[in-house]
Amino acid sequence: MGQELMAGRQQLRHSKLRVRHGQPALNAANMDSLQCMQLPLSTVRSQAFLAGATFDGVKAADLARRFRTYDGWLPPAVANRLAEHGHLDELRRLAERGDWCCADRLTRTLFERHEPEAAMQVLRPFVETGWWQAVEVLVDFHDRRGETDAAIALARGALDKGSPHGIERLAVLLARRGRVDEAVVLLRPYAGEHVVLTALIELTEGHGYDGDLTALVRKQIEADSP
Repeated sequence: MGQELMAGRQQLRHSKLRVRHGQPALNAANMDSLQCMQLPLSTVRSQAFLAGATFDGVKAADLARRFRTYDGWLPPAVANRLAEHGHLDELRRLAERGDWCCADRLTRTLFERHEPEAAMQVLRPFVETGWWQAVEVLVDFHDRRGETDAAIALARGALDKGSPHGIERLAVLLARRGRVDEAVVLLRPYAGEHVVLTALIELTEGHGYDGDLTALVRKQIEADSP
C-alpha cells in the first residue's frame, strides 16, 4: 500500500464525520424501560396487552422510526422480563403485530434454544420489509454458520429494497468470497462517506486498487479541509 494512501487512511480514521447505524438514544420516550426491571410481572403483562398494532402495511421506514422511540412497542426491558418468566406466547403475539423489541427478544431466545427455524419464522415479516436491523440478525446467523452465499443474498435483498445500511457488510461478504471487483463496484458510489472509503481501502489491499483509491482519499481530504 502506497505511503500517501496509508497516510490518508490514518487521517480518515481520526475524522469525526463517520456515521454509524446506532442504537436508539436514551430519551424521555424510552427512559421508562430502565424502570421496568422493577415492575411486578402482572404490571408488565398488562403493558404488553396494551401495546402493539397490526403488522399489515408496515414498511422499513415505519420500523426505523419506531426503533428510535419504541413508539407502539414494549421497551426492551419489558420484553426481557416476559422472556425471563417464560411468556414466549405473549412475545410472539406482539411480534406478529409488528413489535420489533418482542420479536428480537423472542428470536434470541429461540436461537439459544437451538430452534433456528422458529426464530427465522418470527423474523421473516420484518426481513421482508428490507429493514436492515432485522435483516442483519439473519445475516449474522448465516455468517456464523459459514453460509456466506445465503448471507450475501439477504444483504443484497435489503439493498435492493432501498436500505443502504448493509452496504458495507455486503461488500465484506463479497470480498471474503473473492469477489473484490464486485465489492468495489458496490462501494465506489458511496466513497464520499468516510466509513465506506475506509472499508474500500481495507477490502482492496493487495488487489491493485491503490492508484484509484489514493485519488479518492485525496479528494475526500480536500473536501474536509476548511
